[in-house]
Amino acid sequence: RANAVNQVRQVVGCASTAGDAQSLAFVYTGGEMQALKSLGGTDACAQGINRAGWVVGQSTRTPGQRDYHGFVYDGDQVYDLNDGLSEQDRATWEITFANGINKTGQIAATGKNRIDGTIHALLLTPAVR
Repeated sequence: RANAVNQVRQVVGCASTAGDAQSLAFVYTGGEMQALKSLGGTDACAQGINRAGWVVGQSTRTPGQRDYHGFVYDGDQVYDLNDGLSEQDRATWEITFANGINKTGQIAATGKNRIDGTIHALLLTPAVR
């Protein structure tokens, strides 16, 4: 299933293995499909891609569990978006899905408030280093 395409014709989405045993996030470029690594679980799906080829989506962290976390792929490695939060933000938020990424690296995401359990739309802005 294709979910997004960028300006340079890269497509991202989800593909299932035989028997739907696993769902893989992928990037399709120039006629070749590349599966992305998960965050440790058996299900992942890519939802958005920017012009630079950075991909966002969600992945389970434990095989057989539905413990989704949002991720970003920088063309080399998949990162759990929760690992980029400050200690204070990690105490309040769990980023469960990443839906889109723009040219400046801002990510539209969904997060669960750890205090009251409510679900919120979030805008993640990369820190300038």
